[in-house]
Amino acid sequence: MDLKRVLKDDLVRESLSIFVVTRILIFVFGALGVLLFKNVNGEFNLLSPQLFLTVWANWDGGWYLPIVTEGYSGAYFSFFPLYPLMTGAVNYVIGNPVLSGMIVSNASFLISLIFLNKFITEEFGRSIASKAILYLSIFPTALFFNSVYSESTYLMFLILGFYYAKRGNWLYSGIFGFFCSLTRLAGVSLSIPVLYLYVKKRDRGSNFVSKDLLYISLIPLGLVTYLLYQYIATGNPLQFIDIYKNRGYLVSLPYVSIKNAVGLVLIGTKPVQTKVYLTLELLFTAFFFFMLILALKHLEFSYPLLMITQILFPLSSSSLEGMKRFILVIFPMYIILAKIGQNKNYDLIITLSSLGMLVLYTVLFVNWYWVT
Repeated sequence: MDLKRVLKDDLVRESLSIFVVTRILIFVFGALGVLLFKNVNGEFNLLSPQLFLTVWANWDGGWYLPIVTEGYSGAYFSFFPLYPLMTGAVNYVIGNPVLSGMIVSNASFLISLIFLNKFITEEFGRSIASKAILYLSIFPTALFFNSVYSESTYLMFLILGFYYAKRGNWLYSGIFGFFCSLTRLAGVSLSIPVLYLYVKKRDRGSNFVSKDLLYISLIPLGLVTYLLYQYIATGNPLQFIDIYKNRGYLVSLPYVSIKNAVGLVLIGTKPVQTKVYLTLELLFTAFFFFMLILALKHLEFSYPLLMITQILFPLSSSSLEGMKRFILVIFPMYIILAKIGQNKNYDLIITLSSLGMLVLYTVLFVNWYWVT
């Protein structure tokens, strides 16, 4: 591949510019948060001696790092394998697990921006695409795209799997969908919008069962692969579900998680900070459903179908914990935001409010406060 030719592509340069500016912004405020508050002595990350790197592996990052360096055991099976595998491959070369995780996360995010920019430009035009990737980059929880978390990798494969399905390339869609469901449990739900597009695009009168349908079946095969690995390693193919249950996450109807959160906020005995946290999770959930309603009205059905199937997994856990992070990767939401942002006043509101919350959450995260 000719790198000079790639960098001359306007969409690539725009994506790269947004990536560089927003990532520098997040890293700068993360560093300032460390210097000003000096509250980074968390319980996990002593694998990297560099303080300003270590803070980007807080919370879940501290679960990924032992998988990278030591492999799976015990409760670590609740974390799907592709992200730590990719991080481990980089770590084998550079010998720094935190930096390796950040390299994988940031590289995956850059690829996500480039393909999403191309995708939305082809479907909706350059103006919508530019704002969509900007809003994605400054979403209040976009700091996780920098961190030792699987968000960037999952987003990349989700975009690529859907992108190639929209273009009728079922082989590539299946391959990237396989990687998607090997990164996170919700990845298996990509099968539904891809199958919908397959039915919509196939010629009338042609056989429903074909090699293309076989390619699509690669998507759930990622999950099946991990189930098989767990069975070989532990004798229990559903080990990760048992771990979720032990942590209090129970399979439930989607409305139950919302009902539980409302109950804890209004009549629960939780501390005030917990109620504030749950209130914010409820507000972000409500925001997502508002975006979904607009998507059903303004976008071709495969987009809201993707949104519905992606939100069902976190909603069906009986808890709204992490919802601000889970909706981060549901990219059709940013197409709707970009349409709204064509109005200059709304654009200013979206940009300033997102940036303000992003800076706040970044400072909190690097200082071991629970963000989402």
